[in-house]
Amino acid sequence: MKKSHPLYWMLTAAAALGALAAILLSPSSAEKAWLLGFSKQRLALAAIPLGGLLLSLGMLALPRLAPRHYQRLGALARRVVEPDAALTASLAAWTVLFTIAAFLFFRLAVAPHLTILTLTHGNFLPRLAAYLERLWPVILFAAACLAVWSLYAARALNIRFYKNPTLLIASFAAVLSVFATLFAWMVFFFQLNTFYLIPGYYWPILFKSNFLRHAAAFAVVLGVVLALGLSIRRWPRAALLHIALSGLLFLGLQFLIGSFEGRGLASLNERFFLSYHRIYLEEACSASISAREAVVRYEELLPSMFLQTKPPGVLWLSFQINALANSPALAPLLDRFAAYFTLSEFLPRMDSSACRRSMALVSLTFPFLSASLVWVIYAFSQRLFRGKAFENLAAYSALFSVLAPNLIMLSLFLDQALYPPLFLLMAGAVLLAVREESWAGCFAIGALLYGVIFLSFSMLPLLAVPVFYFAAAQWQKNKPAQLWPAFKTTLLPMGLGGLLSMLLFRLFWRYDIFTRYQRMMQTRIEGDFYTRLGLSAAGDASLLEKLRQTWDAAVLNNVEMGIAIGFPVFIFFVFVGVRSLLRVIRRQPGEAEPINASLFLAYAALIALRVVLGEVARLWMFWIPVMALLAVQAFLPLFRRSRWALAALLAMQVITVFLTYQYQDYLMPQMLP
Repeated sequence: MKKSHPLYWMLTAAAALGALAAILLSPSSAEKAWLLGFSKQRLALAAIPLGGLLLSLGMLALPRLAPRHYQRLGALARRVVEPDAALTASLAAWTVLFTIAAFLFFRLAVAPHLTILTLTHGNFLPRLAAYLERLWPVILFAAACLAVWSLYAARALNIRFYKNPTLLIASFAAVLSVFATLFAWMVFFFQLNTFYLIPGYYWPILFKSNFLRHAAAFAVVLGVVLALGLSIRRWPRAALLHIALSGLLFLGLQFLIGSFEGRGLASLNERFFLSYHRIYLEEACSASISAREAVVRYEELLPSMFLQTKPPGVLWLSFQINALANSPALAPLLDRFAAYFTLSEFLPRMDSSACRRSMALVSLTFPFLSASLVWVIYAFSQRLFRGKAFENLAAYSALFSVLAPNLIMLSLFLDQALYPPLFLLMAGAVLLAVREESWAGCFAIGALLYGVIFLSFSMLPLLAVPVFYFAAAQWQKNKPAQLWPAFKTTLLPMGLGGLLSMLLFRLFWRYDIFTRYQRMMQTRIEGDFYTRLGLSAAGDASLLEKLRQTWDAAVLNNVEMGIAIGFPVFIFFVFVGVRSLLRVIRRQPGEAEPINASLFLAYAALIALRVVLGEVARLWMFWIPVMALLAVQAFLPLFRRSRWALAALLAMQVITVFLTYQYQDYLMPQMLP
């Protein structure tokens, strides 16, 4: 036995004694006494440090009582822990620091002000505080054990994990993901208003009945998800099958949530049609003018604040849906299905036969349109991330995308059904055209981009992607002589294609994107940064005020996106984006790095603009597949090494979906109880 080994067991024993004393010496309730004056819960907690104490004492005595057994046990332990010692030691060190920070925050900022905080955060905060008071000795004992392991790895095993910046940053991101997820779970489970207290946060906490029924259903979902995830790991070449199964899982999750509401498919479509977002379809199926006239006279005919936040393409698309639903080929068929989609609330403007057919068409087709996202992810991965690993990247990215809570719960919205696959499809086309330096391809993509932005201003980040990708790729190549020739075959024809579309839209539809965008931004800024916060806009904001609003929006929008997609995916999206950007700056080789960097920079540019305050769980759903694709690149090495890491991440996502549905559900304000 090495001389240093007893020190670590003595440190563990000391930590166990301290935790045991803290548990047993704290005040006890006589009403709950079970054995020796202690409750069952207190004794169960005490059993944890007691077990650690007995193990430590046993390991201190074993070298003297049975030295051969100790040597064999030590050899077995080294074979198990040493291969991943650097990673586990780094994770343990960060976990200790986060735990200490959480404990100090609770002691200094929460416990002394519990009465005041209860008034703002909710009536269940004292219950959470009481649970934490009981659990802190055990939590701190576990942190002490992790600290001992980190110290042992650094001193006894001589593993300098703290000198590996990449490992430290990745470990920090992993531990931050876990703590952020646990915090979100506590907020949901104890129905706290913590997130809603952030100015501009859009989604209040609510409570649904049938908790056990829903938990049982999601337990089955968890089993299916784990089986699918482990199947991807075991049979990576069966990517097409896994993609198809992820699409079916996504459809199943949407229909499952619809069944929870008690009216099946009708409950599913109410999420959209009882919200104000149906207004575009209402206008289309009740209008006496053509789609072209609606676009030409958009500013004149539709001055309401709600319609002013969109380009006319949303209304134009609603006209096309209405025309298709009421075509001779589909109208008789949709009349049969219309009875299945009767709303629980009577809406006079949606009661016409034309509107009911349009509602049936949307309800039947949009879930499948949203599920097409998994196939776009596969195509994007195959064409952009060439190599043997693209199957795993595509399959895992599709799986994590369909497990995004907002994507599951905001059913039938264009933000869910159309924009995510459309954004990824166009981003892939842009990146391919620029990478191949195809003049004709770039020209066509430029023309298409303008049309896509006509449908939704959410697609505007697509304009930044080719610029960032071109800059990143050219910087990485470090060949200044090729810069102008490459520009002439990529960005220049793309700009010309966009200019041609702009002229055609202006000529035939009198559509001026600059005027419409300016008016949209005025409406959006007034609604988000003033009206929603109960403020009044007094002229143009000062530069300092704009900077403050930009910062507030950046904080809120990032927090909301992390909650909406799951903190592990969001945090590792940022991690991979920053890592790729640094690799591009250092001109390190790799085809994936400029792609990742350009997509991340497009998101960062959107965050840096004063565009929207909150509600990004709906408005920015198109980022979900991009975030999943980048995050999974960081997950893949870990998944290859450990099936338990894969299972843990998938379990976190499913639990997040369940708790989000049970306590938030992404319902529009018009549908809140």
